Amino acid sequence: MEIISSDQEMETACKRRLAVSISCFFRDRELWEILRDKTLPNLIATVRNEENKGPFKVWSCGCARGEEAYSFRILWEEFKIVRESCKNENGHLPVPELWATDLNPTYLEMAREGAYEHRSLKELPSNLVEKYFRKVSRKNRYFIEPGLKESVSFRKHNIIEDPPPSENFSIVFLRNNLLTYYRSPEKENALTRIVDSMKTGASIIVGAHENLPESFNFMAPSSHSAWIYYKRASKS
Repeated sequence: MEIISSDQEMETACKRRLAVSISCFFRDRELWEILRDKTLPNLIATVRNEENKGPFKVWSCGCARGEEAYSFRILWEEFKIVRESCKNENGHLPVPELWATDLNPTYLEMAREGAYEHRSLKELPSNLVEKYFRKVSRKNRYFIEPGLKESVSFRKHNIIEDPPPSENFSIVFLRNNLLTYYRSPEKENALTRIVDSMKTGASIIVGAHENLPESFNFMAPSSHSAWIYYKRASKS
């Protein structure tokens, strides 16, 4: 440990190796169904009631190869189609703005390319694969549709050292990353910065076997899912 701590390059390399890099689209399918049916409608209603309306900001923190960020873009597109088909739904959806960050530049390049093997798409129905991906047979890979990339900004980011990439987030994905690999007080300091970058009522989404620290009592668990917390009106 002393050798690693005294060598910045070695420490960074170790952190990259420890980070989760293997994922798939719509991992934990139940979570995405809750986002579609419960979380998104509530958050969008909140955005519409704001005086200073802006983009609907989402942050995929520790995005690895981009599956999570692109999963949200697909979810948003499908959600938009359903909303526009409902006669009793008034008004247009806000513009989505996605920030996807990771410490590993190699993963970020892969995410920007948007090319995936079939196993990464195992949770997606075949009609969505056909709709949002283009298969290149000779490479046996699936490329995400270019239109989905337009609102996703991939950036290198260290959640322990760097400030959030933006502010006024409505959703922050923080799954299998900070709460798994870091210890206090680093973890709590980083979490505080992340929560401060979120709107009141915004949702933070953790991994299936993770919880926010008890000291973060200004984040309330959602009644819909143990994976989702929302930001209270004020810290207590």
